[in-house]
Amino acid sequence: MLFVIIPVFNGWSQTRRCLEDLRESRYTAFRTVVVDHGSTDGTAAHLDRSYPEVTRIAASPELWWSGATNVGIRHALERRADPIMLLNNDCRVPAEMIERLLHHMASLPVRLAIVAPLARDGVSGRIRHTHTTTALTLGFPVLELPWPAWDNPRYLPLRKSRIIMGGRGVVIPREVFERVGMMDEENLPHYWADHDFYHRCRRAGIPLFLATDVTVEVDASRTTLAAGLDRMTWPQFLESLHSQRSHRNWKSLSAFFRRHYPVPALFFVGVFLNLGRYGLTYLLARIAHWSRLDQVLR
Repeated sequence: MLFVIIPVFNGWSQTRRCLEDLRESRYTAFRTVVVDHGSTDGTAAHLDRSYPEVTRIAASPELWWSGATNVGIRHALERRADPIMLLNNDCRVPAEMIERLLHHMASLPVRLAIVAPLARDGVSGRIRHTHTTTALTLGFPVLELPWPAWDNPRYLPLRKSRIIMGGRGVVIPREVFERVGMMDEENLPHYWADHDFYHRCRRAGIPLFLATDVTVEVDASRTTLAAGLDRMTWPQFLESLHSQRSHRNWKSLSAFFRRHYPVPALFFVGVFLNLGRYGLTYLLARIAHWSRLDQVLR
């Protein structure tokens, strides 16, 4: 049976919308597990009162995304789940998503594969990561390349990808975890753990696919600290370089590049290029912001 794992730390309004979407799913043979690792916004009470079909696991508030996700994966594996879906609570799930993803997985000619939907930004409406690759030598763990519109019927429903972005409805067979392990919660407690996992999967010969006919909408209002560069103050920029809530924190980047940089002894080059580009982008964004502000004040 499919298990859907949702790690949660506050954000009840997002969690509620996600669970309501799952209730409307056309595919019903699954169990939902919410790993609540320290919520203080009444998540536990809401779940008990309104969602009795959901299994809530209370986990340590010291856990981040990786550790909480692993708690859910272990719970599912112990109950012989197959496959397992990783789903963030900020995702809006279309009713046909689970059914289509499982159909695509069953139709693949390979024995083991990972399948994920496309992700649409809830604010801009833009579909993200449609043709995603990596360029680690240049410091790009994720690099989005231009690609034609997905509504063209000549494109196949599945497209092979070099990387998948996080837990946004990705379906993973249990054997994958048995072969490559789970998220590295010790060295990558939050950001880059998903990238590390999918890199390990590819090295183990497990292909990654994007389902171009399924899209989840992502509410990114509670995402990384390293967002909104034009409004970010200097102290906030410095905080984004070391906070676990930022995908630009140097410790996690160093751990990721140390493991996956093409020349391991030179991993610091990838970190430098990544953070150097981030700093330059921040500087240009702030200059543009003050320029616009100056024009308004004149």
